[in-house]
Amino acid sequence: MAFWGRFWTRMVLYALGFWSIKWVYVSPDGAMSSKPPAGFKERRFGGYVSNHCSWVDIVLYMSRLFPSFVAKKEVSKLPLIGAISKAMQCLFVDREARLAAAAAEGGKAAADAAAASGGQGMAQLVKERMERKYELGSAELPMMLFPEGTTTNNKYIMPFKRGAFVAGVPVQPLVLKYRGSSRFSPTWDAMPGHHHIFLILTEPSFGVSVHVLPLYVPSQEEKADPALYAENVRQMMVKYTKIPSCEDTFADKLEFFKYVTGRMADEKLQKGAQVQRPGGSGKAGDAAAGRNGGVTVHAKAL
Repeated sequence: MAFWGRFWTRMVLYALGFWSIKWVYVSPDGAMSSKPPAGFKERRFGGYVSNHCSWVDIVLYMSRLFPSFVAKKEVSKLPLIGAISKAMQCLFVDREARLAAAAAEGGKAAADAAAASGGQGMAQLVKERMERKYELGSAELPMMLFPEGTTTNNKYIMPFKRGAFVAGVPVQPLVLKYRGSSRFSPTWDAMPGHHHIFLILTEPSFGVSVHVLPLYVPSQEEKADPALYAENVRQMMVKYTKIPSCEDTFADKLEFFKYVTGRMADEKLQKGAQVQRPGGSGKAGDAAAGRNGGVTVHAKAL
């Protein structure tokens, strides 16, 4: 299954225009190489951790590593993709429901806390899977974890949830760096999924580099404090790749998306009103039609 999974996902990447995919191995002193270091295949760790920029990340990692993922609950219900994700032993989480429940109980602060924790039930499942993989050499697929918990525009690394680090076992950090065109980036996601896929298909080519960082072995202090462990891994990614960190959360991103979609809905209503009530041309026509000079927002994710 893994062989054919890697093969077909690589074909999908070619179809999407990802002809340039570079795997860069980074040594502790910061030196980079296209070849893995000695003993790389013998590394023992609980799972991979990576920044998250696009749905393309999933296809990319499947084409090389074929890991298991933590995915949104909705993914399990998609035709074909849902069946594949279940066969890959993915874990499914309902993030919006958890955030909504937390917000209802304690407002924005509680929602932020829920987003940061990753959910106690899911964290326990991830912990057990990672412990089995590292300590017992389980035959299960290794976990690929995106501790930001959402996608970004690849310009920043958001705060990490603790779920990927509660097991207190070594992790293999990976950092994605996409190269898009001046017209469109595969990391834009403030739009419906089918629009995003269409725009990706209109571009002739994209590039991406996967930076494989040194194995991160936690200290005793980090094992006892998953939040500290998570932050130190994030700062390691910042150090080696020069992608700066930011402090925006998943709850902040949801608020941003609400603003963008609300703005676009308002503009759609305004255009509809213009069609029903046409005016003259020029400034006078604009005034007659009720145009207010609004600008469409083509937003990039946080």
